[in-house]
Amino acid sequence: MAGSIKIYALIIIGLFMLYISLNLNKSIIMNSDVFDCVRQTQITTLEDNLNIGDIIVNQNFSMDTKDINENYKDNFEYNSDLNIKYQIKIVDVNSEPAAIAVNVKSYSDKLMSDQKLVNKYENVVIIEGIKDE
Repeated sequence: MAGSIKIYALIIIGLFMLYISLNLNKSIIMNSDVFDCVRQTQITTLEDNLNIGDIIVNQNFSMDTKDINENYKDNFEYNSDLNIKYQIKIVDVNSEPAAIAVNVKSYSDKLMSDQKLVNKYENVVIIEGIKDE
């Protein structure tokens, strides 16, 4: 009798550990996905909106800010995970030096538990001038 109780206890502990590891794995993957998606989207948006003529003539990094919201959201949709819901807030856009600051909240209810996983991420990307060596 005591031996079967130990076996059941080991099975229950094993199932509990499997449950925790799957939820933790989903959390780590979501953090990584949001980080990669935001960085890639910011860099792509900055590259798309840089004024190439200003770089060639003046060696100055500036960008066109009029379509940046639409470009950012289009690029973000292309890079994002379909299983995660996002709330995007473009905090600031600076034309010179080229910079974009965003605040992204991501939500997922794909966990095994009934809790929602919430991830908040803030990032600023600034492109500075060319350094002569």
